[in-house]
Amino acid sequence: MIYYFSGNGNSKWVAEKLSFLIQEKVLNISNFILDCRMPRSAGKYSSVGIVLPLYAWYVPQPVIHFLERLDGMISPSAYRYVICTCRNYAGTAMERLRRHYYFDSAWSVIMPNTYIPKYKIDPEDVAMSKIDAAEKRLLDISVNVLECKKGIRDVRHGLLGLARTYIINQIFVNHIDCKLMTLDEEKCTGCYVCYKTCPMGNIDMVNHKPSWKDKCIACMGCVNVCPEEAIYYGKETAHRRRYHLDMLLSDRKRR
Repeated sequence: MIYYFSGNGNSKWVAEKLSFLIQEKVLNISNFILDCRMPRSAGKYSSVGIVLPLYAWYVPQPVIHFLERLDGMISPSAYRYVICTCRNYAGTAMERLRRHYYFDSAWSVIMPNTYIPKYKIDPEDVAMSKIDAAEKRLLDISVNVLECKKGIRDVRHGLLGLARTYIINQIFVNHIDCKLMTLDEEKCTGCYVCYKTCPMGNIDMVNHKPSWKDKCIACMGCVNVCPEEAIYYGKETAHRRRYHLDMLLSDRKRR
């Protein structure tokens, strides 16, 4: 079984690609978070994979809480692994995560940038080159997973990894503010795409317009997925291009 969490499509894509390669089912962690429940069948699997994104070099807190509960449900003999998706480096995220959730091996996979308040999105050619490289990397990872290889820590830490995962991440979490979510009501068509995309169920639709609650994890899913670019997170995102993997791949197919 492969469990994944995704706000902008990167981790979902990785989970589904890996699922095809190793012939395992996938389940969306968001569904369990939103329904306040746990997968009853978790204990029957001989292999359990987790695919998740890193936001500011660590795992979103709701996902950690889910994994802490999942940890005791998995069979002691099961092979466990984690794949994290990131813009470039993972810091010491996997070392920190292992304090909350035990795993045998871990990998990082570089994917296109999603956090547009701080970084511009990758040009299309760069984004596609990352996706192509990720696909090749998943072939190698799948071989190790099928062989249940343990003790692998194939994760790019980067410089100042400890400071990024502990200090910068805490600053990031402390500054998440739903009040920064701004809607251009003239642009908004009430398509409900943002509502359906949010992995935290943090959006209510009021008179066919999105209204944000207080569970935001700053994944930027709603900002990036809006087809009219009507949603902003702070002034920095108002004129920046958006990125969502499904949209990128769909645009490429249409050409």
